[in-house]
Amino acid sequence: MNVKLLSSLALTAALASTAAADTRSWTVLKSKLPAGTIAAISIDVAAIKKGTKSFSAVVQEFVDKEKDAKMALTMVKTTCGLDPFDAISDVSIALDAHGDGVVAVGLAGVDEAKLVACAGKMIASMDAKAKLTVKAGKVSEYVIAGQTSMYASWAAKDVVVFSTNPEKRDLIDAAMKGTAATGDLASYLGKAGTAGVFMIAGLINDDGIKGGFGSITLDKGTFKGAGKLVAESAAVASKMLKEGQGELAQAVGKAEKKAPVAAKFLKAIKLSGAGTEINVDGSLNEADLKGLLTALDKVF
Repeated sequence: MNVKLLSSLALTAALASTAAADTRSWTVLKSKLPAGTIAAISIDVAAIKKGTKSFSAVVQEFVDKEKDAKMALTMVKTTCGLDPFDAISDVSIALDAHGDGVVAVGLAGVDEAKLVACAGKMIASMDAKAKLTVKAGKVSEYVIAGQTSMYASWAAKDVVVFSTNPEKRDLIDAAMKGTAATGDLASYLGKAGTAGVFMIAGLINDDGIKGGFGSITLDKGTFKGAGKLVAESAAVASKMLKEGQGELAQAVGKAEKKAPVAAKFLKAIKLSGAGTEINVDGSLNEADLKGLLTALDKVF
């Protein structure tokens, strides 16, 4: 069991706040999962911003660590007068075993026309002779300087779908022919539910673990996460649980010496088991979010 992955997922999820319905992006994507989809994620960004006071500080901390992302965000703001985080309402993702798939984004206050205008300005700012040409359709093609093509499908005026590689159209076409999940993935998605604004479910089929699911809610400033990993047998679950508890204990010991903030977060993660299931539960006070990304880097 990978404690670094577990902690990263828990932290990402902990940025979520409570909600009671599907996001617009998940409403579109849940019935259009491409063939071969093994995992799905849905995040209600609007509820995150509304339900937390520290959202901006945490986002800025992340952006500051990623030089390219910071440059891109700054360019969008200065060139278009648009804050990308204000424009995004929610995001849902479907991925296959290779990490390829589609992303659906619910938008707030912007539509295709505004995004195309912004993209045109950004391209012109880098090359005055370059132009953006739009070939509209069920899957629209956006041609940059007559050479590079990118593809997207507008499922609604405020919901756009594109692939994890925007230059590849086949992944979007697969979503156009997609269906709702079946089998174990359908079961995991149903159990994950949409009561929180972060939801994740997926098939793993590795090291005896079939798959898992989880979600996060927020109550009075404390984020609470609950998830399950489903093993092929009770024996496998017991083995993985013991290994996971050992790795978690080691991570806590390391964090106590190097990053107390991370130690507090890791101590709140509880692993337990019953039959073929491994339960992963945790909590985090919103006040502890700032600085946690940096602290976790010191541990892992």
